[in-house]
Amino acid sequence: MTLRNKMTVPEGHFVVDVTLLRSGPVRIETDIPVDWLTQELSFCEYGIRSDHGRVTLVAEPCSGGVLVRGDITTQLVAQCGICLGDTPVAQKINVSTYLFPKVAAAAEAEEAELTPDELDKEWYEGDRIVLDDLVRDHVMLELPMNPRCGDDCPGLAAFEEAAKFKTDPDPRLARLATIDLAAKKEN
Repeated sequence: MTLRNKMTVPEGHFVVDVTLLRSGPVRIETDIPVDWLTQELSFCEYGIRSDHGRVTLVAEPCSGGVLVRGDITTQLVAQCGICLGDTPVAQKINVSTYLFPKVAAAAEAEEAELTPDELDKEWYEGDRIVLDDLVRDHVMLELPMNPRCGDDCPGLAAFEEAAKFKTDPDPRLARLATIDLAAKKEN
């Protein structure tokens, strides 16, 4: 006979106790663990590592749900999209989201089909709201698609050098240079 360990669901780093909301807003003000953020961003297509991050959120009851507002700040280091060197990426992200209790959603779902508007809603279940996914998603959405280290990027010099040597137009496009656009506008 084998005994299995009971798996526990991770608590999360950013948790709101819903029972505390009965007495007023709940404030979460804490540093983002560097190892947590680095792990959450590890699957990005360009290398990212975290130097520092901070979450300042306020959760408050609002119309039967929970309104979460605040800021997320991070200091990340990404690879420059041109020279592949390290470049700092500072983020200050405003967060504002409304979470609906899942119990009410389940009762509504039994009565009628969910509308497209309802599919876009954020839900929570039970007495704890884990905001880890919310924090990760906001950080990911604010990442630059092609980070650059700046106008003095050493990779830009290589592009400028290549442009100096290319003085002749592409022969496939040479005919376009003969078109008189001014004459076409008058007609």
